Amino acid sequence: MKKHFVLKLVPRRPSYAMDMTAAEREVLQQHIVYWNGFMEKGLVLLFGPVMDPVVLMDWALYW
Repeated sequence: MKKHFVLKLVPRRPSYAMDMTAAEREVLQQHIVYWNGFMEKGLVLLFGPVMDPVVLMDWALYW
């Protein structure tokens, strides 16, 4: 049976998406490039931010 995984990335502070530093933005861009590689190989079904007004987070679903 094939295994599936869900990842939940919770930022260090709730305001991260609104007030990230230039260094944090660069790391986030590298993170996006990294996950896009898995998407292109068909190993990740979806990934991206969840714009929940209570808790901003990223999700990924892969197998």
